[in-house]
Amino acid sequence: VDKWGYAAFFFACLASVGTALARSNVLFIDLNNAASEIRAVRDSLRLNSELHVIPSTHRFNNSVRAQILEVQARIVSATEVATHCPARNLKQCRVQWAALRQLELQRERLTQRYGIEQIVEDISEIDARALDAIDIVVISGHHGNGYFRGEIAQLDIDDLLRVDAEFPALFGRVRTLILLGCDTGTPALFSDVFARLFPTARLMIGSEDSAPTRNE
Repeated sequence: VDKWGYAAFFFACLASVGTALARSNVLFIDLNNAASEIRAVRDSLRLNSELHVIPSTHRFNNSVRAQILEVQARIVSATEVATHCPARNLKQCRVQWAALRQLELQRERLTQRYGIEQIVEDISEIDARALDAIDIVVISGHHGNGYFRGEIAQLDIDDLLRVDAEFPALFGRVRTLILLGCDTGTPALFSDVFARLFPTARLMIGSEDSAPTRNE
């Protein structure tokens, strides 16, 4: 997909947020530290709309999110170096692998191993009336075979089923579902998974192959 395809994809997402209802209530599950996507959704909302972001700002403020972003950038660079380490230089490779492991541990400390238990806790902090009125759900993260992951957390279909069980009214009024991840827009995934989780959804947006990154 070229940059114009990405632009059209995200424009469709924002248009659906802005026009779904005069007043929208959005739940944004941010697994990938996607501040730019959150900002774009917030800017598209109409007056008196509400945006609820998971993880909450009580978990990770802007400073912590920036630290997670910086560590992840170092992980990407270290992974590239470690991947191309020549087998003949085993001693040096071990040093690189150890450094990569330390970066992963640093990221885990920053994210506090945020997972489904904490997601449930953060959702439970949202006012019950707001949860009952959620009409748009956005999930942002890398995706493959029904499994979402990102810099902050990971989430699979069973986790979404648990959220649905813990908060029976949460998905019951959702009219728009936006999935910001690769291979989220396949007919099988829509019909077998998301149509069942979001029975009232009139519009589901995903990508049939590569999706835009958080900065595109």
